[in-house]
Amino acid sequence: YHSCALRSSGASSCWGNNDYGQLGDGTTSDRTEPTPVRGITDVLGVTNGALHACALGPESTVACWGWNAYGQLGDGTTTDRAIPAPVLGL
Repeated sequence: YHSCALRSSGASSCWGNNDYGQLGDGTTSDRTEPTPVRGITDVLGVTNGALHACALGPESTVACWGWNAYGQLGDGTTTDRAIPAPVLGL
């Protein structure tokens, strides 16, 4: 129920449903237009899960945000994140 895109500037933007913070803008407000993901730059790629998203950064860093009930964000918790959290251990 949401989409994310990589911008030519290296930033990422998301839009759509945001119940679990899966737009990465620091809120849980739905957005009908692309909204910048907070705190990440130099993004090389972005992908969506059902209720979360992840971005690949420089030097193979990965950050994820959104629903995290099963630890799918890879940050060592099961806490939902409305802004990108680094994936641990990569």
